[in-house]
Amino acid sequence: MILALVFLTLAFATSLAIVIGVFCEDVRSAQAVVGYLIISIIIPTFMLLFSDLQSFSTPIQVGLLLFPFSYATIFSKMAFTGDYAIGMLGLGYLVLWTVLILCIGSRLFSSEKILTAKFTLSRKKKQRQE
Repeated sequence: MILALVFLTLAFATSLAIVIGVFCEDVRSAQAVVGYLIISIIIPTFMLLFSDLQSFSTPIQVGLLLFPFSYATIFSKMAFTGDYAIGMLGLGYLVLWTVLILCIGSRLFSSEKILTAKFTLSRKKKQRQE
């Protein structure tokens, strides 16, 4: 089950990065945008690595359970105690999110919107006047 959760997490992360990276002008801006995504993944993972899920308040627990990337960490800790219910919940939740992102990506790539979609992080450069 851990292998399935890790595989689905990687599939979800890859498909999400591709869908987000499509809107960037070049490779560097795509890496910058995906870099912001990585930071939002690392913080909840460290929170779950260094403390127990039940030690958080209820709103934070709900937020961590709604975050799809947290299930691999949660289940790897709970597998030692024999609590597989959270893993089954996480597996279904990750399947739902992965299929959703793959459907969004397939619709995006099948249309002509991919040719006109652009996302810039930097300010527009001022043109030099002669």
